[in-house]
Amino acid sequence: MKSVSGLLACLLIFSSCEEEIPCTSFMIGEPVEIPFGRTVTHCTEPISVTFLDLISDSRCPIGATCIWAGMVEVRISVNLNGQEEVFNLSSAPNFGNKVPNIQTIEGYSVELVDLKPFPDTSKKVDEKDRQVVLLIKKVGSGLKE
Repeated sequence: MKSVSGLLACLLIFSSCEEEIPCTSFMIGEPVEIPFGRTVTHCTEPISVTFLDLISDSRCPIGATCIWAGMVEVRISVNLNGQEEVFNLSSAPNFGNKVPNIQTIEGYSVELVDLKPFPDTSKKVDEKDRQVVLLIKKVGSGLKE
């Protein structure tokens, strides 16, 4: 009976431990697609990135004739060593909004590569189906990982 009680006590102790957030297998130095509202967490580096919001998407849709190509602006959250930083990235950093397409945070750069899917006049895209493509690199090391 003592061994059963001991086993139950051990099970209670271990089951009450806090669960770790699972890591995502994205590679530093390689583009990573992040679905709207989702977070990717690196398995060995102390960094996680969240696609918080789509601020604007004025890209000229497939099937339309436009005066200019348009641009994308997204809001991103980066958690690095437990410290969160929220910022916007733009596909047109030299446009009047002065929002950069790359942000550097404590030895890492986060660059906006793309927003998927591309607008199309024949299809309405639901917000939850959007994915931001980011390139996350270590700065100054010259190494991908």
